[in-house]
Amino acid sequence: MNQELPFSDHREMMNAVLGLAYNLRSYPNHLHKAGYRISRIEPRFKLNVSQTLNPDIIFMSNDHVLIAECKSAAIKSGKNIKNYGNITERHLSEKGIDIIAENPLFDVAIFGNSNIKTLTYILKKNGVSYPQVEIDKIIQKKFGNAFKDTDLESLFSKAVIIKGKPPNIIKFDNNSTPEDIAPYVIQDLMQRVELKRTVFKTRDLAKEIFEAAWDDLDETFKDELRKKIDKFLRTYCKTTTNKIGKKSRRRKVKKMPKLDKYLSKNDDIWTINVKDHWKSKDAFRKDCIELMKYIKRSPARKGWIDSR
Repeated sequence: MNQELPFSDHREMMNAVLGLAYNLRSYPNHLHKAGYRISRIEPRFKLNVSQTLNPDIIFMSNDHVLIAECKSAAIKSGKNIKNYGNITERHLSEKGIDIIAENPLFDVAIFGNSNIKTLTYILKKNGVSYPQVEIDKIIQKKFGNAFKDTDLESLFSKAVIIKGKPPNIIKFDNNSTPEDIAPYVIQDLMQRVELKRTVFKTRDLAKEIFEAAWDDLDETFKDELRKKIDKFLRTYCKTTTNKIGKKSRRRKVKKMPKLDKYLSKNDDIWTINVKDHWKSKDAFRKDCIELMKYIKRSPARKGWIDSR
């Protein structure tokens, strides 16, 4: 996390907001104090035939629902967000989200970093007046209407200094670079060899990497992560391409370490082929480490980041 500009990308901002529902000593726990828990991450609601809404997080308490939108940039903020107020109990039920209260009160909140003033200006132009909370070096509600939940209004009205980092709940997303993804996927492969769990599906890897948070992810988001991991394996682990990036006239591009000789795939089932001997396992581990080092110092291949 950049100290000069905390929560500078969408994933970091998502983790910053999700962390508020945890009871951590080193990080603000406003949502935990107000009795909220994480209900769904990256849900997609079919509002009508022509419009699908994709808020970032749904939190729920015994009597309230909080729809949270996380903004690390102020671009394209407003038109769809305005319709978040039209999400109802029916939409939650259709997504399989359990509702405790019979008639819960719905709040929508926008969370931004140091961009909060610009973000507020754009939201206002689009007729959006939901509560707007800054999460930067401090956390505080700065603009917009009051929360319907009076506990949230009281907690977020006070400026609280952020002293620690939020938990790393969303390890990577659709916009993450190979460098972001490599440690999680490759370390999982190494662990699978040690545990003799060498046959797997990409969904298995994603579930292990995201741990307990996996159950809170929307199915569409899970599928995106599965495809991202599969693309990483095909692009960087089992590939016929020997190099990443462009050639320089002054120097040759170093060949990319590959795991081709260890990996095989049949449909969506991958197999790691490493002999059950310490020398073979050690050779695999060293090749994995070399690949991570290579990815770290190499640019992402063209077309790596998918549009959503």
